[in-house]
Amino acid sequence: MNAAATGQTLTERSKRTERSTGRILIVDDEPRMTASLRALLSEEGHQTEGALSGEEAITRMQKTAYDVLVVDVRMPGVDGMDVLRAARAQNPDRPVIMMTAYASLESAVSAINEGAYDYLVKPIDLTEMRLTVRRAVEKHRLNLARASLTEELQEKNRTLSRRVVELNALHEVGAALSTTGELDRLLKSILNQAMGVIGTNYGSIMLLNPERETLSVVASSESDVDRFDHVEVAVGDSIAGHVTSTGDPLMIEDVESDPRFRRRNRPQFETKSLICAPLRTPNSILGVINLSDKCDHLPFTREDLRLLVTLAAQAAMAIEDARHFQQVRRQLDEVTALHELTNRLAEVERTDQMVDAVFDTLARLTSGDKVQWWEWRTDREGIALVACRAGTEGKTAVQPLFAAVTQAELMDEGCCGKAVLSQLRTAEPRCSVETVLTVPVRSSEHPLGVFVVGRCRKSTFSDHERHLVGLACSQAERIFERQRALLNATRLVTMGKMISEISHDLRKPLTNIRGSLQVLRGKSGLSAETGGILESADHEIVRLATLVTELVDFANPKRYRTERRDLGPILRRAVSLIDRAATKHGVTVTVDFPERLPSIFCDENQIIEAMLNVLSNAIDAMGKGGSLTVAASVDSAGTDGGQKLVISIRDTGQGMQKSELNRIFERYYTTKASGTGLGLAIVQRIIRAHAGEVRADSIPGKGTTFYLELPVR
Repeated sequence: MNAAATGQTLTERSKRTERSTGRILIVDDEPRMTASLRALLSEEGHQTEGALSGEEAITRMQKTAYDVLVVDVRMPGVDGMDVLRAARAQNPDRPVIMMTAYASLESAVSAINEGAYDYLVKPIDLTEMRLTVRRAVEKHRLNLARASLTEELQEKNRTLSRRVVELNALHEVGAALSTTGELDRLLKSILNQAMGVIGTNYGSIMLLNPERETLSVVASSESDVDRFDHVEVAVGDSIAGHVTSTGDPLMIEDVESDPRFRRRNRPQFETKSLICAPLRTPNSILGVINLSDKCDHLPFTREDLRLLVTLAAQAAMAIEDARHFQQVRRQLDEVTALHELTNRLAEVERTDQMVDAVFDTLARLTSGDKVQWWEWRTDREGIALVACRAGTEGKTAVQPLFAAVTQAELMDEGCCGKAVLSQLRTAEPRCSVETVLTVPVRSSEHPLGVFVVGRCRKSTFSDHERHLVGLACSQAERIFERQRALLNATRLVTMGKMISEISHDLRKPLTNIRGSLQVLRGKSGLSAETGGILESADHEIVRLATLVTELVDFANPKRYRTERRDLGPILRRAVSLIDRAATKHGVTVTVDFPERLPSIFCDENQIIEAMLNVLSNAIDAMGKGGSLTVAASVDSAGTDGGQKLVISIRDTGQGMQKSELNRIFERYYTTKASGTGLGLAIVQRIIRAHAGEVRADSIPGKGTTFYLELPVR
């Protein structure tokens, strides 16, 4: 047995057996041959029987339905050809396999012409016999299935013909429903059409109220208007409630004698005979349609119920379309309100103008009784009520109210809502607000406040209402972000002017200092140590001049002067420049990279500038004492499938919280008292200009690691 066969599941094997096994009749006048074939085919899972003569075979065929016959051609008396003809006369689709020890072309052609499935020559090849019987059984099964499907199709066609007649009768009903858009008129039209098609004197339509799980009468026959007005029943109660909960249509010949509803049926719905069908859509049940008292005074029939179900299906779709139209119109109003809010907020400049705009929009979008604006007070760690509007009226006077909440609680609707309700009820014991919806507003830096929509009834806000209020209030954040962007732009302009002035003043003294250093370096008799110090100072003067240029060009980066360089000496030089600062702070510096690193295209001064910014920050983060490790390695997972050089700078300083780590590359963000917030922003700009990336990992209390990744090309 091969691996594929071994891997078959038991289910697959059973299905295969079910398809390929059947009831087999073996007809041969030789008992040993009959027994041998029965044993062979029984091993295949077939049910086998034997007949030692043609007469016996024909008798057995009349009593038992066999799937396949295996018949010897030459037998005394009634021979195999006679059995073949009898089998074909009884069931033309049943396969008959002929076998003979006296094979001839003439006998084979004759057997095939008589309708034999196959013709085998003795001595029988056992494998061929197994396969032939299996195929014959499968063919017979397929023939039976085809006949069954054909009969089923014919029945379906007869049913379809009847349905076409019914649908033609209901065509006018559907046309009438499709031309009615208003829900009230539509419901009345549905009921009138149902009563007219089926022929009844009384009827009603009840729609489901999902929130209260009740059914309300929304349309009724003219004689029942007063009786059914304002009637409401619980789902599951009465006949209509039963149909709504189960979703199944119902016909009752005599409600008084029906044990299911005799006690539950209410007096205003009492009738001897009635039918009730659910108004069902593919997604839900909208309600029910009830009909009673046929005009011909005969009891309702199954045909009446089926017609009502057909009409109810059309009616349900028409009702859903009308509701959908109302919903679309409502959504259009909502989108219009949000669009107008967006346009209005684009022109406001102050917080009070923003609050007015949001108040107007929330009054259009929700059925809230009060809308309030509570402002975040950083100094007191809480929110204060500063503006209020009741319904669609203008602003109302507010008394000073304060609710102590943390920033986390402000973002939590449950916590913030409880705090607001508590303060409202404390200040006004008879406060009518029962339910509140809170939507916080924040900038990227800190919370600004919270809008509160209150209802004077115990009715929760739907998810759709929460979404709408959230969209409206989120627009307010744009105002603060725009003000923040304007402030940053102003700071940039101011800093740019200041940097231009400072750089102009710095360049001359830097030039003078460098000239003096060159004079000193030109003197004879200087020691090697002094010469090294002067050379290092000259390099630092050049770096300072480059830094001044970097500050001037920060907002408009220039094209770097790159060339292929070995990065090892550049890294060692950068480390040597912080040796004194590290010694002063008691920091141990460890260098961990190979003697030679891959050469890359880079601007040497810019790479040193980036390294020094990160190294200086690491030393400052450790205060007094610590360990600083500078390592470099080649990673094969570079961009475009190439390699990248990864420089890691790890310190054992105080580390950073995640909130700080997420902002370290922002311009002007700094945690140092005297910092400018430009150092790491410059590092990021330099590395990205070299088609690289910079990132950092930090564990509070344990240290920080910066990774500078540069492509190897």
